[in-house]
Amino acid sequence: MPPRLGVIWVYLAATPLLGLTITLLAYIIAQRIYAACRFNLLANPMLIAIAIVVVLKTSETPYETYFDGTQFVHFLLGPATVALALPLYIVSCRICGGLRGRSSSVSRRVR
Repeated sequence: MPPRLGVIWVYLAATPLLGLTITLLAYIIAQRIYAACRFNLLANPMLIAIAIVVVLKTSETPYETYFDGTQFVHFLLGPATVALALPLYIVSCRICGGLRGRSSSVSRRVR
């Protein structure tokens, strides 16, 4: 591990874990609610994330305090997003390529 990354890792590991615990529990609960509702759009996990904001506002917890605990997740989200970019791009090319071929055959049938 490069020295600078090691310093960041130690810093993130030493931060308060209350924000991280709240975030992970909310995610687990949101996924279970979403699955129990048969993946209904109204039970979207994003709505649960909004509920976290409401809880923070009602408990008058400063965002900085919450973020201090969730920096670990924030730190790992960047590489995860980049790691998903290439497979997502490949799949989107396959989908768009398949749609182009079908749309022209459909338009021929309509005429």
